[in-house]
Amino acid sequence: MNLQDKRLRFSVLGAALLAHLALESLLAGTAPYLQRTLAQAPADFLITLLYIFSFLLPAAVIFSVLSDTRSGEKAVCKFSAAELGGIISVVGMCFLAGMVSDYTVRLLKFAHVGITSSSAEYTSSVNVFLFSFVQIVILAPILEEFLFRRAVMRVLLPAGKGSAVVLGALFFALAHKNPRQILHAFIAGLFLGALFLKYGLKTAIIAHFCNNLISFAASAAGELTDPLICYTVYKCIGYVLGALALIWLWRGSDGVFDDMRHIWWKALISPGILLYITAATYCIGGYFYII
Repeated sequence: MNLQDKRLRFSVLGAALLAHLALESLLAGTAPYLQRTLAQAPADFLITLLYIFSFLLPAAVIFSVLSDTRSGEKAVCKFSAAELGGIISVVGMCFLAGMVSDYTVRLLKFAHVGITSSSAEYTSSVNVFLFSFVQIVILAPILEEFLFRRAVMRVLLPAGKGSAVVLGALFFALAHKNPRQILHAFIAGLFLGALFLKYGLKTAIIAHFCNNLISFAASAAGELTDPLICYTVYKCIGYVLGALALIWLWRGSDGVFDDMRHIWWKALISPGILLYITAATYCIGGYFYII
């Protein structure tokens, strides 16, 4: 594939990601209005539909415009022990990345810089709990993996596996917008992308599901019971999974990161990608404030 074709593909990719960013920003603005003007059930239903649409539309653009690009994933029917190791490692590395993010936020406070928290109260009612569970634990892993692994990495693969995994993780992290989640999302994106290429979309979705489930359960349990106990249990589980993840990497990570040394960084200067990075950076900047 020549340089012009690569840049064209990445420009289309940037436009699709920008559409996703715009739709999610629109959803964030309209969701409070829908919740004020409609009953809870219809409002939650419409918000869920808009949330799904914000992922499916960009994916549809990528598949329709760049339909000749190979997916790159391996079709694996049986669930192996190696896949289980990869899933545990994703959760463990996400926990370690979360620790680094927490310490970074604390260091920023010394510089009198704060970051707006977007955490929600999951247990304020049964309906809120169910709505949050469906969106965070069930829909998010499926939709995010479908867009950022199946569709985005589909475009990046002609530039090499390293480009697909690293740049795909970068775009995945920027899509989260909240600075508290960016490092977490980037590390998760690296592992999820590698698992996707090695074992397929199913394994990536399961790993993403496990990570979100543990985080959601820890937050919800902290609201229902003693937060200190929940925090301690969560940290203990995280340290164990983090240690297993480091051992998994040290033992070779089952080859999921093979052939990923070369990264085509010039993809970032494509017009569409530059526009997406600029818009995402602007959204990220809105979370910072001076203490």
